[in-house]
Amino acid sequence: MRRIRRGAGGKENAGPNTEREGPSPSSSVPGASALPVLTLKKELANAKDGRAEMELEYMNLLSSIESEKKVSDELIESRTRERDDLKKSVEELEAMVKNLRCRVNAERDEHLKEVDRFRSELEGTNSLLNEKDCQLKTAQETLNTAVAKQKGESDSSTSSVSQQDAALMLQQVQGAMRRLDEETSRFHKEMETMRRKRDEARAKAQHEEEASTKAWAEVSDLKAQLAGKDKDIESLEKTLATSQESSQSEQDASLLRGQAENASRRLDEETIRFQKEKESLRKQRDEAAKKAQKKEASVAESQSATAGLHSRIIMKDREIESLKSTLSKSKEYSESLKVEAREARERLESESDRADQLTQELEAIQMARSLTRSSPTMDMQTSLERERQHATNREEIDRLNKLVADRDALLVERDAKIETLQSSLKGSIEQSEALVEQVRRIREKQQGDSLSEASSREERQDKEVQEWKARAAESEGKLESLERAAAEAKVCNGELEVELEDLREQLGSGLGDCVDDRLLAERIAADELRSQLEKKREENLGLRRDLEELCESMKGLASARREELDEVQSQMSRKSTEMSMKEKEIQILKLSLEEECLKHRSELDLYRAKLCALEPRPEQGSAVEELRRKNSQLRSQLASQAVESDKLRAKVQTLLHAGDSARVVEVLRSRNETLKQEAEKWKRRYNGLENSIKRVSI
Repeated sequence: MRRIRRGAGGKENAGPNTEREGPSPSSSVPGASALPVLTLKKELANAKDGRAEMELEYMNLLSSIESEKKVSDELIESRTRERDDLKKSVEELEAMVKNLRCRVNAERDEHLKEVDRFRSELEGTNSLLNEKDCQLKTAQETLNTAVAKQKGESDSSTSSVSQQDAALMLQQVQGAMRRLDEETSRFHKEMETMRRKRDEARAKAQHEEEASTKAWAEVSDLKAQLAGKDKDIESLEKTLATSQESSQSEQDASLLRGQAENASRRLDEETIRFQKEKESLRKQRDEAAKKAQKKEASVAESQSATAGLHSRIIMKDREIESLKSTLSKSKEYSESLKVEAREARERLESESDRADQLTQELEAIQMARSLTRSSPTMDMQTSLERERQHATNREEIDRLNKLVADRDALLVERDAKIETLQSSLKGSIEQSEALVEQVRRIREKQQGDSLSEASSREERQDKEVQEWKARAAESEGKLESLERAAAEAKVCNGELEVELEDLREQLGSGLGDCVDDRLLAERIAADELRSQLEKKREENLGLRRDLEELCESMKGLASARREELDEVQSQMSRKSTEMSMKEKEIQILKLSLEEECLKHRSELDLYRAKLCALEPRPEQGSAVEELRRKNSQLRSQLASQAVESDKLRAKVQTLLHAGDSARVVEVLRSRNETLKQEAEKWKRRYNGLENSIKRVSI
């Protein structure tokens, strides 16, 4: 956009130079002056088309830069993901190393305990050796004394006795020496076995220490690789930022250089005369066409080169994606193996917990059976069933006890009723006896009274006796009814006692059968539990073997994964070097394209200057004055536009230093729009000037 503005300024500035020149022969003829103007217009249209193509190429470059930025961002994200994955693997390896260290420390403690035990045994054997040495010394002393006695004695009898004693002492000493040799050989064998065990323990400890040191070295290597990855990512980010800043700053600098060079060229080219350039115009036009063809060929070559680079980048991205997919598959496989190992460990732990619980239950059942003098053990379920059966039996016993208590209460009530009836019977008997005594007394009184009185008294007494007889009959009926009720109560009591005894017998037989059945069930359950416990032990052994095999396979997978990581890292380093080379090639292509753009701009400026020089000189002074005034106005506007461009350049520099790429792109876009508007305005002014020149020439 600025190039068009500078070209328009160059045309308008060409007015004074045409005024200084003398009248050209072509200016007198209007038709002859119109032909070069038309040709120059065509060239200007071609130049505009070339400029549009250059703008498209510039936009394509911007899009390619953005795509490269996206690719670099994706690379950075992939590097960060790889760094996170490496961190996770490092953490896993650290956990494994910690577990190995714990195991090594535990085994080291066990070996130290064994060494202490061996030392205590060595001390015991040394004490035994010292005792044997003392015994040997005493035996030698006794032997020496016996020999001395044998030499000192002169009698034959005493010498024979001393010889026998010496022979016995020699036999004792030889036996002691044999025992001492046997013990020393046994001690040497024990020492050799202890040394062998100690050497094995030392070798095992050294092997485990070497394994732990190797694991720590691998962890440190991975940490160093992580640090290198972080540094590579930071360097990539810095190079990306610097490349963006340098590309934008180079574009601004190239624009400013082009503006300055074009301004100087315009000032120099305004002094060129129309007559000197008229003859070389056709040659330059041909050369320009050839150069344009060459430029188009170079642009096509650069486009083909960029397309080849893009295709290579796409191929490399596909390779990276395939490597990432293989890495993700290996990670998923390792994670699945880890999950299987974890599940196997959990199953083993659960089975071990169940086995421990079963052993505890068996111990508790054995303790309970030992207390109850019963040998077999029982399961928790059988114990719960037994408790339920006990509860049901207790409920039945409680129910039967309630029934017995109810029957006892009925018996007590009936006994109370019988006692009340017996007391009432006793009272009636006493009353009858009292009546009999009264009758006897009355009879005694009747003997002493007169007959009249006796008859009257007898009548009255007969009435009273009849009354007392009726009462006695009533009391006897009541007594008989009470006796019947007592008999019935006794019969019911006997029946209840029989039922109670039957219930007691049933309870005793039922409890005995239940106890026997439960004992048999508990013995069967104990046998089943023993068989299950043996099966569980076998399963635990199989699971331990599987766990060991899984550990070995995990070690192999870890080594294979390390090799794959090394290969991926080497590939990533190669890819990073290739990407750096490609970035350098892209920068070289950008520089060459900018140089071609500058050449094209310079050629366009030359053509514009020639077009301005080819314009006819106006004959009227007023039109020339107006053109001069407009030219001066345009120069002032050009100066103001230069000031504005400096301000915009300063703003762009501040934005570049701030590092806000999105803001820079927005500013550049707004600036491009303003420049397009200014170009349209200058085009309109240029058309107006052409019309005015035509009118002046006419």
